[in-house]
Amino acid sequence: MNAKALELKDISLNRGYFRLQGINAEFPPGRITAVVGPNGSGKSTLLRTMTRLIGVDSGEVLIHEKPASAFSPRQLAQHISMLPQAKDSMPDLTVRELVSYGRAPYKKLFHQRHTKEDKRAIDFAIEATCMSKHVERLYYTLSGGEQQRARIAMALAQGTDILLLDEPTTYLDIAHQLEILNMLKRINEHMGITIVMVLHDLQQAAAYGHHMIAMKRGIIAAAGHPSALLTPAFLKEIYDIDAKVMFIDGYPLIIPMAGIQIQEEL
Repeated sequence: MNAKALELKDISLNRGYFRLQGINAEFPPGRITAVVGPNGSGKSTLLRTMTRLIGVDSGEVLIHEKPASAFSPRQLAQHISMLPQAKDSMPDLTVRELVSYGRAPYKKLFHQRHTKEDKRAIDFAIEATCMSKHVERLYYTLSGGEQQRARIAMALAQGTDILLLDEPTTYLDIAHQLEILNMLKRINEHMGITIVMVLHDLQQAAAYGHHMIAMKRGIIAAAGHPSALLTPAFLKEIYDIDAKVMFIDGYPLIIPMAGIQIQEEL
């Protein structure tokens, strides 16, 4: 496995509301990195720079120690896949048809039939996301959690070793959030894919991430192992809140101090 699957060097950009300043980061290969921070801190923008959806003013994105600018769009899509937060309206597609779109980077002009390799990748992605019994269902008939699993299957079918996810648990209830996160954890463990995901829930980010990056106002304000990073001082610096933090069996609990004061007064 490449020692540096994904690296950012001195990334800066200014697009009005979208701003990053002097971003330097390495993402542990074969591990899960959770990107956290307040709204508007640059988390989604950071992901978009990695896939060249947003060009940078200065600095470099390195994929396997090679500048991302050296890859053609098709080549880049064979190394890194991204699942955006927004769920655009889908045409009347079955789950299998949707997942098969993940093979687009491998298609040549006028050769649109699926190869044996395409079929293996599609079948594997469907099985890995536990969507086998839904393959013939239309996407719009699925529940929210099932739709998200289908979208992740499409990204997996792309066959990349780097997967970016922008708030993969948004719009889901707690049961489906944990279902998605546990599924991503299994995929990471079994396939060794480098996963970078933006999360708003700090407790989930710390519980499922091997590495955490915290952003604030377009910079990386802190980075490290979640258990070392998640402290009262961290919460004050990044979110400007006073809270206690404790870990129970590796799962963090964040208790706002205001809540404690009310409890004591009652």
